[in-house]
Amino acid sequence: MRWAFAALALAFSSGNSATATTYHVVLDERAPLRAAVRVNLPSGRGGDLVLAIRPSMIGSLIGVPACGDVPLVARTSTAWTVPASCQTIQWSLALRDHDRDGMDAADPSGAWSAEGRWWLLTDRLAFLAPPGGHDDAVA
Repeated sequence: MRWAFAALALAFSSGNSATATTYHVVLDERAPLRAAVRVNLPSGRGGDLVLAIRPSMIGSLIGVPACGDVPLVARTSTAWTVPASCQTIQWSLALRDHDRDGMDAADPSGAWSAEGRWWLLTDRLAFLAPPGGHDDAVA
Protein backbone atom coordinates (compact mmCIF):
# COMPACT_ATOMS: atom_id res chain seq x y z
CA MET A 1 0.00 0.00 0.00
CA ARG A 2 1.49 3.33 -1.05
CA TRP A 3 -0.66 5.50 1.22
CA ALA A 4 -2.93 5.36 4.18
CA PHE A 5 -5.90 7.58 5.01
CA ALA A 6 -7.58 8.20 8.32
CA ALA A 7 -10.43 10.47 9.35
CA LEU A 8 -11.43 11.42 12.85
CA ALA A 9 -14.74 13.17 13.43
CA LEU A 10 -15.01 15.28 16.55
CA ALA A 11 -18.46 16.69 17.21
CA PHE A 12 -18.28 20.14 18.74
CA SER A 13 -21.35 21.19 20.75
CA SER A 14 -24.25 18.91 19.95
CA GLY A 15 -23.02 16.02 17.80
CA ASN A 16 -25.17 17.37 14.96
CA SER A 17 -23.49 16.95 11.56
CA ALA A 18 -23.85 20.70 10.93
CA THR A 19 -21.57 21.31 13.93
CA ALA A 20 -19.14 18.43 13.29
CA THR A 21 -15.49 19.15 12.65
CA THR A 22 -13.75 16.39 10.71
CA TYR A 23 -10.00 15.81 10.66
CA HIS A 24 -8.48 13.99 7.66
CA VAL A 25 -4.90 12.71 7.84
CA VAL A 26 -3.12 11.51 4.72
CA LEU A 27 0.00 9.36 5.07
CA ASP A 28 2.07 8.41 2.04
CA GLU A 29 5.04 6.02 1.87
CA ARG A 30 6.59 8.24 -0.84
CA ALA A 31 6.93 11.00 1.82
CA PRO A 32 6.63 8.97 5.03
CA LEU A 33 8.00 11.59 7.43
CA ARG A 34 5.19 14.03 6.62
CA ALA A 35 1.51 13.77 7.53
CA ALA A 36 -0.88 16.02 5.61
CA VAL A 37 -3.81 17.19 7.75
CA ARG A 38 -7.05 18.73 6.53
CA VAL A 39 -9.87 19.92 8.77
CA ASN A 40 -13.40 20.50 7.52
CA LEU A 41 -15.02 23.07 9.81
CA PRO A 42 -18.74 23.42 10.51
CA SER A 43 -20.68 25.64 8.15
CA GLY A 44 -22.58 28.62 9.50
CA ARG A 45 -20.06 29.61 12.18
CA GLY A 46 -20.94 32.97 13.69
CA GLY A 47 -17.47 34.46 13.32
CA ASP A 48 -13.76 33.88 13.20
CA LEU A 49 -12.37 30.84 14.99
CA VAL A 50 -9.05 30.67 16.82
CA LEU A 51 -7.14 27.41 16.49
CA ALA A 52 -4.00 26.71 18.48
CA ILE A 53 -1.40 24.17 19.49
CA ARG A 54 0.57 23.79 22.71
CA PRO A 55 4.02 25.44 22.51
CA SER A 56 5.68 22.03 22.89
CA MET A 57 4.09 20.94 19.59
CA ILE A 58 5.59 23.69 17.41
CA GLY A 59 8.49 21.47 16.30
CA SER A 60 6.15 19.11 14.48
CA LEU A 61 4.43 21.85 12.45
CA ILE A 62 5.69 22.21 8.87
CA GLY A 63 5.01 25.65 7.45
CA VAL A 64 1.88 27.65 8.27
CA PRO A 65 -1.71 26.39 8.43
CA ALA A 66 -3.70 27.68 5.46
CA CYS A 67 -7.21 28.10 4.11
CA GLY A 68 -6.79 27.01 0.51
CA ASP A 69 -3.69 28.82 -0.72
CA VAL A 70 -4.00 31.62 1.85
CA PRO A 71 -1.95 31.24 5.06
CA LEU A 72 -3.91 31.80 8.26
CA VAL A 73 -3.17 34.98 10.21
CA ALA A 74 -0.99 34.25 13.24
CA ARG A 75 -2.25 35.61 16.57
CA THR A 76 0.80 34.19 18.34
CA SER A 77 3.51 31.72 17.36
CA THR A 78 1.12 28.89 18.28
CA ALA A 79 -2.36 30.28 17.43
CA TRP A 80 -4.04 31.28 14.18
CA THR A 81 -7.31 32.97 13.23
CA VAL A 82 -9.56 31.12 10.79
CA PRO A 83 -11.94 33.51 9.02
CA ALA A 84 -15.65 32.67 9.22
CA SER A 85 -15.68 32.17 5.44
CA CYS A 86 -13.06 29.39 5.61
CA GLN A 87 -14.51 25.88 5.61
CA THR A 88 -11.30 23.83 5.19
CA ILE A 89 -7.83 24.36 6.57
CA GLN A 90 -4.73 22.29 5.95
CA TRP A 91 -1.21 21.92 7.28
CA SER A 92 1.57 19.34 7.50
CA LEU A 93 3.20 17.52 10.39
CA ALA A 94 6.80 16.33 10.67
CA LEU A 95 7.22 12.74 11.82
CA ARG A 96 10.25 11.02 13.35
CA ASP A 97 12.12 8.21 11.58
CA HIS A 98 11.67 5.45 14.14
CA ASP A 99 14.18 3.09 12.47
CA ARG A 100 16.94 5.73 12.57
CA ASP A 101 16.06 7.70 15.74
CA GLY A 102 14.06 5.26 17.87
CA MET A 103 11.34 6.49 20.22
CA ASP A 104 11.65 8.37 23.46
CA ALA A 105 8.93 7.63 26.01
CA ALA A 106 9.41 11.16 27.39
CA ASP A 107 8.64 12.61 23.93
CA PRO A 108 6.27 10.23 22.12
CA SER A 109 5.73 12.36 19.03
CA GLY A 110 4.64 10.90 15.72
CA ALA A 111 6.83 8.42 13.89
CA TRP A 112 7.22 6.21 10.83
CA SER A 113 8.89 2.82 10.60
CA ALA A 114 9.88 1.53 7.17
CA GLU A 115 10.88 -1.81 8.70
CA GLY A 116 7.54 -2.27 10.45
CA ARG A 117 5.55 -0.36 7.82
CA TRP A 118 3.63 1.64 10.39
CA TRP A 119 2.97 5.22 11.44
CA LEU A 120 2.35 6.46 14.95
CA LEU A 121 0.36 9.69 15.40
CA THR A 122 0.07 11.03 18.94
CA ASP A 123 -1.41 14.03 20.70
CA ARG A 124 2.13 15.48 20.88
CA LEU A 125 1.82 16.47 17.21
CA ALA A 126 0.56 19.88 16.08
CA PHE A 127 -3.12 19.04 15.69
CA LEU A 128 -4.84 22.45 15.74
CA ALA A 129 -7.70 22.75 18.23
CA PRO A 130 -10.04 25.50 19.46
CA PRO A 131 -9.31 27.09 22.86
CA GLY A 132 -9.86 24.50 25.59
CA GLY A 133 -8.91 21.65 23.27
CA HIS A 134 -11.14 19.33 21.28
CA ASP A 135 -13.31 18.30 24.26
CA ASP A 136 -14.35 21.81 25.30
CA ALA A 137 -14.76 23.29 21.83
CA VAL A 138 -17.75 25.24 20.66
CA ALA A 139 -17.58 26.16 17.00
